[in-house]
Amino acid sequence: MLTVVIPWRAQPSRQAAFDATVQWYRSNFSEVEIRTIDSADEVFNLAQCRNIGIRSIDNPGEVVVINDADTIPQIGPLREAIAAAATSGVVHLPYTEYHWLGAAGTAQYAAGTDLADCEFELVRGACSGVYVTTPATWWSHGGQDERFRGWGFEDAAWNVAHTTLLGEEPRRHVGSVFALHHEPQAREGDQYDANAALMDQYRAAGLDADAMREFLFPAPGDTAPRHIVAIGDIGVADDIVHIGDEAMFHEMITQLRQRGVTTIIGISSHPFESAERYGISSIDRIGFFTDPERSREPAEERMRLVIRTAKGERDLLAADDPAHAVIDAIRESDGVAVAGGGNIASTWPTHIFERATLTQIARIFDKPVVISGQTIGPFLTPEDETIVAAMLNSATLVGLREQPSYDYSARLGVSPALINKTVDDASFLGIDAPVSTTLPDVPYCVVTMAAHLGGIDPELFDQRMAELLDGIATDFNLDIRFFAHFGSTRSDVAHGDTVVHNRIMARMTSDRAAIFATTDSVTAAQLARGAALSVSSRYHPAVFAVSAGVPTIGIAVDDYTTTKLTGALGNYGQNAVLPIADLIAGAGPALAQRVWNDRASIRENGAATAAAHRVGSATWWDRIARTLGASVGA
Repeated sequence: MLTVVIPWRAQPSRQAAFDATVQWYRSNFSEVEIRTIDSADEVFNLAQCRNIGIRSIDNPGEVVVINDADTIPQIGPLREAIAAAATSGVVHLPYTEYHWLGAAGTAQYAAGTDLADCEFELVRGACSGVYVTTPATWWSHGGQDERFRGWGFEDAAWNVAHTTLLGEEPRRHVGSVFALHHEPQAREGDQYDANAALMDQYRAAGLDADAMREFLFPAPGDTAPRHIVAIGDIGVADDIVHIGDEAMFHEMITQLRQRGVTTIIGISSHPFESAERYGISSIDRIGFFTDPERSREPAEERMRLVIRTAKGERDLLAADDPAHAVIDAIRESDGVAVAGGGNIASTWPTHIFERATLTQIARIFDKPVVISGQTIGPFLTPEDETIVAAMLNSATLVGLREQPSYDYSARLGVSPALINKTVDDASFLGIDAPVSTTLPDVPYCVVTMAAHLGGIDPELFDQRMAELLDGIATDFNLDIRFFAHFGSTRSDVAHGDTVVHNRIMARMTSDRAAIFATTDSVTAAQLARGAALSVSSRYHPAVFAVSAGVPTIGIAVDDYTTTKLTGALGNYGQNAVLPIADLIAGAGPALAQRVWNDRASIRENGAATAAAHRVGSATWWDRIARTLGASVGA
């Protein structure tokens, strides 16, 4: 079985080339596993994707092909490279000529012309496209440098490192590879300039093997953290995703990677899925009860046993208890990061126990702990207040995303020196990523409604929402796009928010309402930011919208959602939070009209506020990275 790793982030102009590349391998190898790899970086990071692909290979001696999504090799040279790479100790390139077919040559190939007979431009000195290697060989010279983000220089830098450290250039086999046409990427801007500057460092280090080794493998005291343990309320099972929970973790690991954190072990309810989604290692949670009505005694006892085990006592837990892996990970780590969330509340005691236990384990091993972007409460039992206060006071750095959480923490006796007022961790998730081509091309209002209604009659709620949205469609001339932040990624499955959306649509008289498919966090953020208006009873649809100045109406169903939505909107100067009782009483249309009338000033003020918050957010991530030991500019 041949494994082929293909870095891939879907783009319309590249789809045909990708399909052709995949088809070529399936036609030429009877047994082939093709692994498409993307990273969590909001900018497509080719070097990181290649490294993630190699990390996914269990056997360090297995021969792997790393193939660009638009490049087709010749079968003879490729088979030669595969045979040789198993024992050579160098990376093999199955070509001596790199043919860029361009639009004309690609069209000829699509029409049936043999690749070797298509028009082409010869790219001299090319060292990319198709690599044949083993994981052991790949890592022997550092793999590829993930600081090269976007487009430019990662291949040339890798070539210098390979040649300098392994004593020869990548070994070539006589033949050609054929790069198919797609829309070119801009090779300019700040990131491109940063890549060019990093390439200059490679050239300087390439004069001497020792200098290159010191550059790529600095002494332990000079290196960025190699091992951060991070927890979020993550893990997708049976295609059911919670966009907001995934978004906060996604943004945390993206920001930490950009600041030099090289390895992240994520704690997840579904480790295999999270590992694939984010290109990380992942382990299971310690695990506590999930029913708030159950006795606390089993959870308290389990917490004590886990802590005693971390301190060195033996035979307190079963050999296969997942807590062992968590303890080991924290012991070997450079620090622990708790991604943002709204689950430090007695409604979800399992999350309180999980995070409090992690914090205590970190203290045992003298590791820094960062707790970022949290809502505290607003409902905590006296027993949980004690645990949460101890947890926050044990942390090295704490970020709270709304004023009531800050005030609550102060009442709990948390040191003011620890706590910081921040915006939500996912506020700017994917803000610089290419905009999805699936977004609506007409003005629209994006709507997300959760099933929790605070005891209100669902039929009455559905009717009032249908009336509100019919009015928005007619009076503001907007299409309505429902988007489930908690639901299935399968279009044939109605789950979570989608069930509510279907009920509301069934009562609407407008024919301008439709479901927008649930996919991933970045697309969800872009959908919200592209809207003319947002209406949501969930938190992160509002966060994504207000961070782009989109006029937003929050539907609050209880104290918890009131706290979160008031904080989310208030952080960006908006205040249109509608209690569900007022919605039922018929106050929705008047509020919507007020917000719509003020949309120009909301956008203008929101843009200015967002710009300031983005600077503050970047500074916050810098502080987190430095707290965890990463080398970040002062």
